[in-house]
Amino acid sequence: MTTLTYSEDRIVKKTQAYNDSYTTGTTTYSLSEGRIGKARAETDNFDCDTWYYDSEGNMTKYIERYTITMGSVDQEGNTGATVEVLDSTVTTYIWQNGVVKTMHYYPEDNVSNDIITSEFEYYDLDEIRPLPSVIKLQYYPEELAGEDLTLFGYNGNVPARFIKKVTTSGDRWNKDNGTTTYRYVTDSKGYVVQIYSKWESAQGKTDAEEKLECEIIYE
Repeated sequence: MTTLTYSEDRIVKKTQAYNDSYTTGTTTYSLSEGRIGKARAETDNFDCDTWYYDSEGNMTKYIERYTITMGSVDQEGNTGATVEVLDSTVTTYIWQNGVVKTMHYYPEDNVSNDIITSEFEYYDLDEIRPLPSVIKLQYYPEELAGEDLTLFGYNGNVPARFIKKVTTSGDRWNKDNGTTTYRYVTDSKGYVVQIYSKWESAQGKTDAEEKLECEIIYE
C-alpha cells in the first residue's frame, strides 16, 4: 500500500510491504513553487532524483539515481561478497510549441557516449482536444512524468496535445528501438475514456494486440 501526504513544501510517499517481495520505504519530494525539485529516499538515506525546469515551467532535465547490487562469482560458481553501487541516468527534454518534441536518455557517467533518443508526434487540437479534466490524466509515456504517475502534475507543464507516436533510436542493444503508436477512445461528449498503445520494433515486429494503457471515469 502506498500513502501520499501533501504539504506546502513537500510530498511524502510511504510504501508498506504486503509480502516479502515488496520493500517498505519512504521517499520525500521537496516542492518549490508547486514543482518537485529533489527526491530523497529516507530508507537508503540518499538523494535519488533531481528535476530541472526552464523559466516557463517546462521540465528540461531529470536525473535518476539508484543503487544496484554487484557481486563476484568464482570459477566453481560460488558467489562472493556483494556490494551496492550507486548508479544514475539522465533524461533531457526539448520543448517546442507547448509539447516535448525530443527526449534524450543516457548514463550520467556517459563514457561510451551512448544516447537513446525519442522523437514525439502529436495529434492536432482539432483531432483530439484535451479537456482540462483530462490533461493531467495523460498516462502515456511515463518518461514525461520523470517518476511514478502518482506524482504527475508536480513536475512542470503537461504537453498541450495528445501524443500520436514515439519513435526511439540509439539503443546499442536494439531493445528499445522502435515506434509506439497511441490511440484514444472518446465518449459521445468527446471525453477521452480509454488510451491504447501498440509497439513496433525497429525490425518490424509488432505487438499482437493493442495494450490498454488506462481507462478514465468521469463523475
